[in-house]
Amino acid sequence: MDQLKDIFLEINSVESDCIEKTFNSKRREFGEINLIDHSLSSWLPFLNEYAKEDLITSRKEFALAQYCAASGLYRQAYSSLRTFLELGFASVYFSANELEYREWKNNRIDYHWSAGVLGDKGVLSSRFINAFNPKLRSASKCYADSVGDVYRTCSEFVHAKAAFTSLLPENIVYSEKNIDDWCKRALDAGKGLLFALLVRYGEGIISEIYSVQRHNRNQEPILDAVLDDIQHYFSHIPEVREMIGVASDQ
Repeated sequence: MDQLKDIFLEINSVESDCIEKTFNSKRREFGEINLIDHSLSSWLPFLNEYAKEDLITSRKEFALAQYCAASGLYRQAYSSLRTFLELGFASVYFSANELEYREWKNNRIDYHWSAGVLGDKGVLSSRFINAFNPKLRSASKCYADSVGDVYRTCSEFVHAKAAFTSLLPENIVYSEKNIDDWCKRALDAGKGLLFALLVRYGEGIISEIYSVQRHNRNQEPILDAVLDDIQHYFSHIPEVREMIGVASDQ
């Protein structure tokens, strides 16, 4: 057992070296990814309890994915990123489908990524967007394509497709190419989930913000945080600028 312990400690030492190299070269990228994770936490108070539980779990996977990527465990980083996407989008999907959520929790039905995102009731489907925030319909395709691409790529690593796994280092070492690719996909995944939350909850939150302002009360800090997130990530979308009352030429 001591020999096994020594092997694990040696692996830990190699991972620590990768973390040092990762943060020496990708501090800005990891800062942006961590900011997305913080932004996701700002939306938690607006989710119903059962949807909140899944979003919290998805954030744990996002954190694990970041650790694996920084440590040179790139295959595991892609795997956890896929789980983050699945659980994150499931939290939005089930927030509007409590019966299915209860059946899913009791293992009576399965949740399928494609159906939960683009299916008839998927969170980026026309039906879902028309019900919760029709102003965002034209912007949804970009995010649907983006998260779909991330999910497919992560799945290739999960299923050990040779054409993809051959791109990974044979040992635990820092790889500029792999970390660049993973960071891009992590940012796309996080922004896609934030957009799904905006579709589901954005109109209600913005209405609440304006209600607070009309009654001349101090705006709730949590509302400020979400509004800041909306402006930071989505003010390039004309319909979002209209929703939050930002002039169209800004």
